[in-house]
Amino acid sequence: MGYHPCMKPIGEMGAQELEEFVRSGELDPLETLQVLRNPYCSLQIVEDILRSTRNLQTHAVRERIAGFPGLDLGTALNMLGTLPWLSLVHVAQNPKTPPLIRRNAERMLVQRVHALTLGELVALARCAHRPLIRVLGDQHDERVLGALLDNPRMAENDVLQLVQKKHLSAGILAQISTHRRWGNYAQVRYAVAIHPNTPLPVCLSLLVRLPLKDLKDIASSHEAGAAVREGARRLIERRQAETQRSGKIRR
Repeated sequence: MGYHPCMKPIGEMGAQELEEFVRSGELDPLETLQVLRNPYCSLQIVEDILRSTRNLQTHAVRERIAGFPGLDLGTALNMLGTLPWLSLVHVAQNPKTPPLIRRNAERMLVQRVHALTLGELVALARCAHRPLIRVLGDQHDERVLGALLDNPRMAENDVLQLVQKKHLSAGILAQISTHRRWGNYAQVRYAVAIHPNTPLPVCLSLLVRLPLKDLKDIASSHEAGAAVREGARRLIERRQAETQRSGKIRR
């Protein structure tokens, strides 16, 4: 369907104009997508679009239809099953998507994680939201976990849960300790310092940035390695000695 010289842009059409436009002939995929983006697009218009298989050939069109409010559940789930992982992310993160469809999109994504390539996992880690963050935290590749650390949806508690995982490599633990965001959290520094896979130099660099209370906890912790406990005890002694010296000077 081509544009008539007097025709309004699809994005500016009202409800009745949009309905007449859809029913006036066969839309191409770009026109279909523009109709679906129009704020006056109704469920009736979506159902009219569904009658033409040509309209459904592009992922972007099926993505818009799958998350359309009020769409028949069976139709929506069928659409979800045909979408690539990135379209499923868009459906799951769109606030207009009905909750049931959002949860199903998330479930499909979780099921597909094991089949994604490394590049896809890294891309997903950068934009994932909470249900997927937990799943991606089980990955072993440092590139995936590194991308997850930079995800703006990550919260301190997500990082703390990640650091509790025993499979974390020395490399990713070092990344967390120096991360421009997470390296500033005392609880994260504490958790990394007592992790068994954290290299000793990294642990010692973290200890000097911890408060005295945390150092005392580490000095008596069964989770921390012997060298880390000893490092904490020496720092405690040094700080206590400095406190005594400064007290004498003040007197």
